[in-house]
Amino acid sequence: MHRRPGQYGLLMTAALALSTGCGDGLLPPEDEAVVNAGPEVVEFASQMNAHRQSEGCGVLTWHDGVAAVAQSHSQDMVDRGFFSHTNPEGDSPWDRLGDGGVTWSGGAGENIAAGTSDPATVLNLWLNSSGHRANIENCGFTHHGVGLVSGYWTHVFVTNPD
Repeated sequence: MHRRPGQYGLLMTAALALSTGCGDGLLPPEDEAVVNAGPEVVEFASQMNAHRQSEGCGVLTWHDGVAAVAQSHSQDMVDRGFFSHTNPEGDSPWDRLGDGGVTWSGGAGENIAAGTSDPATVLNLWLNSSGHRANIENCGFTHHGVGLVSGYWTHVFVTNPD
């Protein structure tokens, strides 16, 4: 899907995931790196982790490297006018993680959305989509990072990053 959200309203694409296991971590708003990511991202991380806890999962711990990959993908989608898990060169979320120097053991996944900067709205959209919800509620994921640029969200999940 290569459309601009302003033309077609709020857009979402299917979530990508490859995962196993269960994990837990610290609440991201207490993590300085999350707080520095911006108020919308802090609010989203807090709401998303509260939801994970309500489902019996541990909270995701913020990972600066994963967040940089997510932010870069959001910026790339804005700059080059595409909306997809795969960039125009064919790089996948896993390619971008590797290029960003992030390694992990276990699963990894990505959610993307476009058309809103409101944390509650994007969380509700993702929770109402089975693939996105599966990533959010995957207890095997232990760490995450979120990118937000001009209403383009990228949420990357990993398990046991090195």
